[in-house]
Order: sequence, then structure tokens, then C-alpha cells
Amino acid sequence: MFLAKAVGLFFLLVSAAMLFHHNWCKKAMIEVATNPATMVISAAVWLVLGLLVVLVHNVWSSDWHVIVTLFGWLMIFQGVGRLFYPESFARGIKSMMDSGKFLVVNWIVLLASAYLVWVAFFRNMNM
Repeated sequence: MFLAKAVGLFFLLVSAAMLFHHNWCKKAMIEVATNPATMVISAAVWLVLGLLVVLVHNVWSSDWHVIVTLFGWLMIFQGVGRLFYPESFARGIKSMMDSGKFLVVNWIVLLASAYLVWVAFFRNMNM
């Protein structure tokens, strides 16, 4: 339940901020992707966070628990992609920013993390 709260809140706040400051975030993400130092630092952060989540909670079920696992693996893929394929990853980020995919992905993450926060904080409140 702790991981559901932490991961849910993290992704909820980040995706909401990215939607709220859409243009600024697009510019910032492109700058991160084109700067080798920030790419390596962000890769390390994503990789550490993802490994911590997956090592503690690698649950493949048909309920809400799998959302925590999916977010953990998403973080690992972000870290690995940035470390081992930085040029391809940077091109992918730029392409996503130029298309409407950035908004779609952010809305999906916002909705999934909002559901996770609801489950973790409010669903079992009256039980």
C-alpha cells in the first residue's frame, strides 16, 4: 500500500504539472534529452527508482497491484533507454513532443495514477 501511495502520488503530480505547464515541459524535456549530463543523471534516477519499485513489488495480477508494477517497469525502461540508447531516446522524445503523443501519454499516466491514489488512500476507508 505504501508503494501504491508513493508511486501514485509521484506520477499524479508529475503528469498534472506536465499538463498544466505543457509548453514549458516540452521544452525542458527536449533540453534534457539533448544534454548528455542531464540524460545520464535522469537515467540514473529513473533506473534507481524503477529498480526499487520492481524489486519490492513485482506483482503481475489482474487488479490494481499491477499498476504499481507497470510504473516500476516504465521507470526501468526509461533509465535503460537513456543509458544505453541516448541518441535514439532523444529522437523519440523530440518526435513525441512534436506530435500529439505527449498529451495523450500524460493523460494516460494521470488517469492511471489518479486511480492508484484513489485505491491507496480512499477505497478502503470505510471498510
